Amino acid sequence: MLVEPMGKDSFKQIEEEVDSDPIKKSVSKMTPGVAKAVLTGVIPIASAVGYLAMPGGVAVSAIGAVASGVGGNLARKKLKQARQDSAPAQVAGLLDAKGVGNITPLEIMESLGSFGLEGEAAEDILIQIFSKYVVAMCQNSATKTSEIKELSELRETLGLDGLLMGEALYQAASPVYSQFVMRTPSAELADEWSPNRRALDKFIFLCDRMFEVCDTEEAYSFEMSRISKMFDLNLGEVKERCAAIANPFYQKALGSAAAKWESVKADQLKRARQTLGMDEEVAHEMHKEVYRSEALKLVKKDGEARDMKLDRADKARLGKLAAAFELSEEDATAEYESVVNPIYEELVVECLGKIMNEPETSKPDLARTYGELMMFSANTGLRSERAEESLRNIMTASVQYMFEDAAQYVRVANQKEGAKAARGMAAFVQSTLDMVSINVTDDETGEKTYNLVIGGSVISGESYSDAPGLYEMFLSSCFAQSAMEEGDTETIALLAKLLEIDELRQVKAYRDAAGPRVLRQLTESVQSGLETGVFPQEAKDANEALIESFKIPYVVIAEQAKDLYKKTLTAYAGGNRIITVDEKDSLDKMAEFLSMDSSAVDEIHAEMCSTTFQKAVAESMGATGVVAKEYRSKLDELAVRLGLSLESAKLMFHAAIRQRMGPMMQQIMYEFERSVLSKDQLAQKTGKDMGDDVMGAEGTLGIEGGAAVTSDVLALIDFYVDNGIIEEGEDGAEDVYPVTAKQIGGNSDEMVAALYQNFVVNGFSVEGEQLKRYEQGQSKLAGILGLEADVKMKIHREIGGTVIRRFVNQELAKQGKMSAQGVAFLANINSRLKMPQEMFESMVSDCKQDYVRRMADELFRVSVLSAKECKRLRTITENCGFTLENEGQLGLSARKNIFQIEAEDMIENGDMEGDDGKDFVEELQESLGLTTEDAQDALVALLESRSKGILENVKADAIERRDANILKAAERLLKYCRLAGGMAVENDLDQRQRNVIVNAYEAKHAGSIEEGSEGEAEERAKVAADLDLLKIAIGFTSE
Repeated sequence: MLVEPMGKDSFKQIEEEVDSDPIKKSVSKMTPGVAKAVLTGVIPIASAVGYLAMPGGVAVSAIGAVASGVGGNLARKKLKQARQDSAPAQVAGLLDAKGVGNITPLEIMESLGSFGLEGEAAEDILIQIFSKYVVAMCQNSATKTSEIKELSELRETLGLDGLLMGEALYQAASPVYSQFVMRTPSAELADEWSPNRRALDKFIFLCDRMFEVCDTEEAYSFEMSRISKMFDLNLGEVKERCAAIANPFYQKALGSAAAKWESVKADQLKRARQTLGMDEEVAHEMHKEVYRSEALKLVKKDGEARDMKLDRADKARLGKLAAAFELSEEDATAEYESVVNPIYEELVVECLGKIMNEPETSKPDLARTYGELMMFSANTGLRSERAEESLRNIMTASVQYMFEDAAQYVRVANQKEGAKAARGMAAFVQSTLDMVSINVTDDETGEKTYNLVIGGSVISGESYSDAPGLYEMFLSSCFAQSAMEEGDTETIALLAKLLEIDELRQVKAYRDAAGPRVLRQLTESVQSGLETGVFPQEAKDANEALIESFKIPYVVIAEQAKDLYKKTLTAYAGGNRIITVDEKDSLDKMAEFLSMDSSAVDEIHAEMCSTTFQKAVAESMGATGVVAKEYRSKLDELAVRLGLSLESAKLMFHAAIRQRMGPMMQQIMYEFERSVLSKDQLAQKTGKDMGDDVMGAEGTLGIEGGAAVTSDVLALIDFYVDNGIIEEGEDGAEDVYPVTAKQIGGNSDEMVAALYQNFVVNGFSVEGEQLKRYEQGQSKLAGILGLEADVKMKIHREIGGTVIRRFVNQELAKQGKMSAQGVAFLANINSRLKMPQEMFESMVSDCKQDYVRRMADELFRVSVLSAKECKRLRTITENCGFTLENEGQLGLSARKNIFQIEAEDMIENGDMEGDDGKDFVEELQESLGLTTEDAQDALVALLESRSKGILENVKADAIERRDANILKAAERLLKYCRLAGGMAVENDLDQRQRNVIVNAYEAKHAGSIEEGSEGEAEERAKVAADLDLLKIAIGFTSE
């Protein structure tokens, strides 16, 4: 009986290798204690030899030879090596005897320790054992999933980490290569079913599975690359070979899962994938494949397609499988429908085939056919939207095929067959629409049903351009009859939709097909009416009957009616002739006879009579350009005679105004450009050399040029107003200016805007009646020029900004505030510019802020600040309602600086003593936006700084005893000290200098008090108090 090779065969092989060597075999049987005694010299080698003597004397003589042939130490060394070499057999025997799963890594290490092996030496033995186990396992080329578990148990028992595992498999690769690759022909290695190729692939697969212990992908790639390179494989090929082994195993597991669907769990399959190293995407596709296979079995269990259904148990089974296969609801539905939908599509093709072959199918039959489709969809759980999509796709493809077939007749101009094919295609579509409409609600227009049946274009492809021709063929076949057949109108409409014929193309087709016949009858009836002056109702009814019989679109008839009417009007009004009353009456009757729309009649009259009317308007204007009132009524009568509507007459009047206004604007702009452009700019604009006399070299704005422009602009405004062109806005809306300079063109928007700006600016320099004309004209000029509201307001804002800024700067510079007259002046400016009040106030405020900030910048730009200028800045800021902190944008340091400068000025002038000084400090603090603490800090710093400076300057005077200077310094110092309430000032005066200062002050003030005078006591008390302050300040002592 043959026994399959297996991994544990390696244990016997290892033991046999040791047994084949008498020394290794003998020392391997020593107990650990004896081995230790021999190797340490406790037991003599000879005793060891006697101890190891075996029947037959082979071992004894061998060991005896060793013992007697060399010295004791060398013998012990060789015995130690022999014992260590026999260690693998000891471990292999232990594994073989107890079983891989029944022994622990600790026992393995203790066994190796008994042979004196530990550390790297012990690891080498473990690597050797695992390596040989793998090679032995590959002797059987058939791969088993249980072998993965075997190797994993061995790995755990031997305690191999990732590095040791990699080394073990790398060592195993060499014998695998020698045995299965090196001498194997390439053709055999290329055959995936050859034994050696299968053994190699098995080894690679097992390596892949064992490397799952690698910590990172990089570690896996490194270890697998080492092995794959030995076999001249790349990592991609390695993965392919592993997958070729793993996938069939997993496929078998999925088959088993499908059979045991009631108990299978997703976790079980997940563990199987992990064991086999399955790619998740591949596994997912396999899940879907098995799910589809099971779904197909369940659906087809009842035989014929019409009998197919999915009962509750079937749904439960598929639900369990979807959960086990980790398919989302969306994926499960898609896979199920990919199985069921093709069957449904076969039914759809069969049903549509019946309709195509039997175009006269009755509605009950259609309902029955559609019911079968809906029943299948309901029984199998096919979603309605998927079923509708399939029907739509198949239907669209069918119609596309029918169109391609019909298009061939268009190419060969076979009208009869083309019309027949078009009718058949429309009948097929209509029958399908009738079938589907049975189950559609709320679809009065039929659009909903059409979109369910037809998806996308049916005329795409090379035959797209043949669609209009096919439509025209069918239309012509209809008009070849005496009247339309029943249903032809609907068929024509359906074909227009299917063939994507737009409205213009439909009209053309009707015109080409029905036009000659209809036009002939209309022309004859109109001609008869014009000759007799009577358009009888019978003739009108006959025309309408013809139109109705062929369902001719209104637009075609309207177009032919317009042509007839236009020819008649041309005959009456040709050569700018004014039509007579009788002719006008005939035209009115003709329009009513042809049922013409009034707008169409007006359009024709406007086209034919515009020249005549505009000529009359131009003549009425005369030299002044203004139509006199007595001519207005005449023009109105002429408009009625010419058949012009009020709107058309107005438009023609505007056209005449535009024609007259063009030269006026040209002259105005010419003069304006001469006024504002330089000679070079004019030459560049006109393309002509303007010479040297264009109002100076730079084209400055001269009085003569400005006056000419202003006069012409006022004349333009009068022309516009006197002709009544302005239309009053409805419901409070702005007036409408139907004719504008912008419409006339010929000038840049920038120059037109500049003209308006110039007019507004000039208005500020006139008074009296002239001012009134400017104000009235300004309100209309922007509209006449065609300036948009935002452009007009931008100009007003720019002018207002310039005027306001200049005036505000002058007022603040002269008076330090805005006077009442100044405020009134600015209000008057805004009444002229019509800016929103909020915008106006914001501009004034901005100008004030700019002035304050500029003044503050200039103040701090000088090297020494003036108290007068500081106070002026504060006063103007307060008068404007601002603060230096906010609008003035001065920081705390700058405001403290101003505080100190003004305070110092008050102190030096003696204005800071008593209550007045206190009030001033509080006022100054509030004005500068300083906190009490900030003000105190600034004041203290000022007092200390100035006092210290005074003492530094008086030092030389004290040395030289210049009493006059000393007294002045003392008086100044006391001003600061009194305000501080007494303070010691840092100084470097010596005691003598201090004595000089005190004596000088005391001699001057105490000696000057007259004895017995009124107020003597108060004077002496004041001098004494000042003297004390002075002594404290300079650091005077009596010593």
